[in-house]
Amino acid sequence: SPLNTSTASDVSLMVHAAARYPAIVRATTASRSVFPIDGKLVEYRNTNPLVGQKGRDIALSKTGFTDAAGRCLIMRLRTVRDSVTMVFLDAEPSAFPVRDAINVRRLLLADKVA
Repeated sequence: SPLNTSTASDVSLMVHAAARYPAIVRATTASRSVFPIDGKLVEYRNTNPLVGQKGRDIALSKTGFTDAAGRCLIMRLRTVRDSVTMVFLDAEPSAFPVRDAINVRRLLLADKVA
């Protein structure tokens, strides 16, 4: 329903709750997995290209797309002191949320060093 909407704060609360479930963390931070479904092995590939890259330290990740919401990327990153949740909603081209996530992470790391 178009009336079913969420804000970035709403999504951040869901990420915080989901991070308490090890199965969700494993499923969202693996670049690919194989699951048995109805007696058949089904391969799952993570659509977040940052998952599985060395040095990213992604603690939870979810991508999505709907006509109403556009392209979305949600990631929880581990930092030296804590975790940071990034929520990117309604991006046009698919590369923008990933590029934005890389830039925000770079800024966070620069802030920690300064």
